[in-house]
Amino acid sequence: MLQKQQEKDFLKDTSYIDILDSLAFAFYRISADSLFFYSEKALKYAQQAGYDKGASVSLRLEGNGYFLRGDFSKMLACYQQSLTIAEKINDPLCIAKATTNIAMYYMELKKDAEALPLLIKADSLFEQLKDSLNWHKALTSMGTISCNAKRYELALQQYQQALQIATAMKDNYSIVVTNYFIGTVFFLKGLYKQALPYFLGTIKYFNKTDDKMRISKTAIALAQTYLLLNDHRHALMYAQQGLKAATDIKAKIKIQDADQVLADIYAAKGDTRNALKYFRLYKDVSDSIFNETMLKKTADLEARYEYEKKETRLKEAQEKKDALHQHIVRNKELQISLALLIILSLSTLAFLLFRSRAAKQKLNQVLEVKNEEIERQAVLLLLNNQEKDKLFSIISHDLKTPLLSLKTMFGIVQQKTLSQEEINSFVQEISEDVNYSVELVNNLLSWAGSQLHGRVVSPTSLPIYQLVNDSINPLLKQAADKEIGIKNKLSPLFNHMGR
Repeated sequence: MLQKQQEKDFLKDTSYIDILDSLAFAFYRISADSLFFYSEKALKYAQQAGYDKGASVSLRLEGNGYFLRGDFSKMLACYQQSLTIAEKINDPLCIAKATTNIAMYYMELKKDAEALPLLIKADSLFEQLKDSLNWHKALTSMGTISCNAKRYELALQQYQQALQIATAMKDNYSIVVTNYFIGTVFFLKGLYKQALPYFLGTIKYFNKTDDKMRISKTAIALAQTYLLLNDHRHALMYAQQGLKAATDIKAKIKIQDADQVLADIYAAKGDTRNALKYFRLYKDVSDSIFNETMLKKTADLEARYEYEKKETRLKEAQEKKDALHQHIVRNKELQISLALLIILSLSTLAFLLFRSRAAKQKLNQVLEVKNEEIERQAVLLLLNNQEKDKLFSIISHDLKTPLLSLKTMFGIVQQKTLSQEEINSFVQEISEDVNYSVELVNNLLSWAGSQLHGRVVSPTSLPIYQLVNDSINPLLKQAADKEIGIKNKLSPLFNHMGR
């Protein structure tokens, strides 16, 4: 323990909290003060550490402490808080134990109808958990309720099942206690001789222990059995033993039972003085127990009221918390909806911009192609114009010479200074120049037509040699004037090859 306290963050160590709870349990029926000391410390540390299971156990042990002190209101409140926490964390063992404690309290108040469903629930949980010891306790408590309801056969079945569990555990204490309960069933059925060996076996076991509560209960049961069997000597012996054990532990209910059986024994023996004495003692204890019972019932009502009031507050707080949570959820949903709407709008806008950009890019590409085509056409047009200018320059030069010759000839003819022979020679030359010019003009008009109307060239076979000669002949005079020689180097065979 000291070593644990020296460790860092030992207050958050769940094993340390479990040790404190174990110490608290060890002091049950020994020292209520020590029980409270350890259970309260364990509860404090469990709450600080957020250890709900430890808190549930600590509260249940505190409830046991309040039971020892007779503060039943606080006892029940602790049990109910322990159960609430256990159900919150869904711990079956803690649920079953807290449920059993509450059921035992209701049995003390003779409220078997409220205790039974709790015990059935605990019995089922202990069976599922294979917690044999607590399962045994739940079954014996259910058997007691069946006995109180005079359902003896059912009680006997429940006790027999509990005895099988105790035997399987090899737990002598549980075996002896279960035999005591079986003897009680036979006693209540009026089978006193059958009940006797069970009680004798129980008293023999507990006389070797310090468990005075069990000694008192069993001794009084033997006294009642022997009284009904008319064995007053043994009845008186066990009644006195039961009274002494009950007085030692101040168990008022057992003192009451012992006083009652002693009064009955002395009355059966004809000893009226002692019978009256123990009857009066019985009456005093009964009045005291009655008062305590009323206090318990009052405490039960107070505990129920406090518990329900607390539950109402918790429910209201939870409803407010739920309302706030719903409000937050609605706001979050609205925010998410707005965000989705904005995202959708932006996505649509982005899509439209992307499509517009794509269309623009496509249009730009088309325009770029058109521009390139226009530039190409412009370049071609410029080249064509340049070629035309050059061609017209050549043509004009070639047309100018024959026209000037014709003009000169007409001038000389008008002067009538040339002979007919000279005129004929000039006419021959001029005729050739004119023919050349006419051919040139025809070729020019043909080329212009092809340029304007987009004529399609259709290849055909031509007499190339003759065409070359025809093209050269008009140029011979002009070439000679310019001292240029022109010669057709093609073979005459090309006239017949169609190339």
